[in-house]
Amino acid sequence: MTRVDAPAAGRPLWGAWRERLRLDPATRRAGIYDALLAAGIVAIEIVLTATGPPSLREADWGTTVGWSLVGGLALALRRLSTWGAIVIVLGTVAGSVVTHHQPIAVGVAILVLTYTAAAQFALLRAAVASALLWGPILVLNLTAPANEPPDGMSVPYIMFLDVLIGMVCFFVGRTVHARRTSVLALEERARVAEQNQRALAEQAVGDERRRIARELHDMVAHHVSVMGVLATGARRVLSRDPASADEALATIEDTSRATLREMRRLLDVLRTDAEPAAEMSPSRVWPASRRLSSRYARRDCRSRSGSTAHPARSTPAWPSRSTGSCRRRSPTRSSTPATPPRTCGSASACTG
Repeated sequence: MTRVDAPAAGRPLWGAWRERLRLDPATRRAGIYDALLAAGIVAIEIVLTATGPPSLREADWGTTVGWSLVGGLALALRRLSTWGAIVIVLGTVAGSVVTHHQPIAVGVAILVLTYTAAAQFALLRAAVASALLWGPILVLNLTAPANEPPDGMSVPYIMFLDVLIGMVCFFVGRTVHARRTSVLALEERARVAEQNQRALAEQAVGDERRRIARELHDMVAHHVSVMGVLATGARRVLSRDPASADEALATIEDTSRATLREMRRLLDVLRTDAEPAAEMSPSRVWPASRRLSSRYARRDCRSRSGSTAHPARSTPAWPSRSTGSCRRRSPTRSSTPATPPRTCGSASACTG
């Protein structure tokens, strides 16, 4: 037989039972409470049997304690295994027919199991469980000998009391079941409403982000197109009309600053308080900017140094539109030839 045809190894029997017996904390806590209730009922029955009159002892101590422990076991399993507890109670009722002993713990177990089945199961299953619990008792009351009912109580009266007690336990359980169902429905509605509210909030945030993105795109595209048109016009009229070129460059400068302000206003909306502020770092200097700055600085320095041949022309000591700076060199004598201009290789300050 090949490896593929080999049967798959199943789980060990002990491991499977360990998986079935593994309980969550809430179920384990409920089992502990039910076990304490069962221990209390068994202890009360033993105390009542010991302190009561001897005529109430229908069996010996071994039988009494044994049947009481069986009833306590049914109480302890009422929420862990409701159907198993019902089977135990039915077996105890069948055994009481043979031993003629009716333990108190079994009677309490019947009442508690009726309530538990009505509170946990659906209506049909709860009705079936209650019928299984109370049906044998009604049959025993009908078939009991005439001398067994207590004095002054007829069989129909006892059956009426049994049905009344069973119905009270059943409807109390159904009330608890309806309350639990309504609470679960309200919790589910609250959860769905919270999910819908979260989805609507996320959708609103997404719509706002898309609106800001569209507005930012329109604003940047408009201003950049304006700056492009003005830059083209300034480049074309720079040699013929420097004043118009200067005005166009000033408009480009104002437009760029306005664009940055609008971008900051729009993007500040997207920033939250939890986000850390961005670290300031020097921006990248493009090679074209370096060449333009160096060329303008060399031209300005050359014009400053060439002004020594014309002492009457007044030249400002610090240029207003230069990225670099040139210190003014005063002429010593009129017969001294002008010092040849020194070129500036960068946008730093150069002295003549």
